[in-house]
Amino acid sequence: TDRETGVLYLHHGDRPSRVEPLAGLPDRGAIASAVWIDLDQPGGDEVALVEAALGIELPTAEDLYEIEASSRAYRDNGASYMTAVVVAGMDSGTPVSAPIGFVLAPAGQLVTLRLTSPKAFQTARQLATRAPVGPSGRAVMLRLLDLIVDRAADVLEMLGTRIDETSAAIFGRADPQDRRLSPQALQNLLHAIGSNQLELAYQPLVDLPLRRLLGVEALIRWRHPLLGPIVPTSL
Repeated sequence: TDRETGVLYLHHGDRPSRVEPLAGLPDRGAIASAVWIDLDQPGGDEVALVEAALGIELPTAEDLYEIEASSRAYRDNGASYMTAVVVAGMDSGTPVSAPIGFVLAPAGQLVTLRLTSPKAFQTARQLATRAPVGPSGRAVMLRLLDLIVDRAADVLEMLGTRIDETSAAIFGRADPQDRRLSPQALQNLLHAIGSNQLELAYQPLVDLPLRRLLGVEALIRWRHPLLGPIVPTSL
């Protein structure tokens, strides 16, 4: 269902899935026959319907966020529960980490509950439109976890590249005339900031023809406890 309350996708093991979400709430039989029920920002109607169709209790959004690390995998009344925290939104430039709930029902269906749309789920949904998702909820879950791990590896590689580029931009000196700080000078300056060695010096601004003081310019000066005043050009 694609409504203000959320989106519900049903994936079956014997045929490709629909590209678009269902229009209107499905009946219990349609949910029970699905292999993977994906709840995207679900509302109360969707959650209640899935719980009634599968005979299980689903965690709430508060449960997903508040669950302790030691309680992220457990069994209750024949169903298996797991919560995983994944990163979403890397491509948009505003990444967020959010929990995703995985529930394996006693009859074998997989239910996922999520408040974001991670890349791994987008990929899985695209693949599901081309071929059946798999014979069981357990197989779908393993496939999803595999996609999540692959995506995490891509994100780490991307972050590593960005860190290398940032490090080169800050510390690199390809040009001998480059005025950027050397690593040692930057470390010394950061230490000076942290130990309150920097102070303000006020330089007057004067209109000479009128012989009038216009104001002052505030300058930062570094007074080293052992070396005394550090000349700015020395950096």
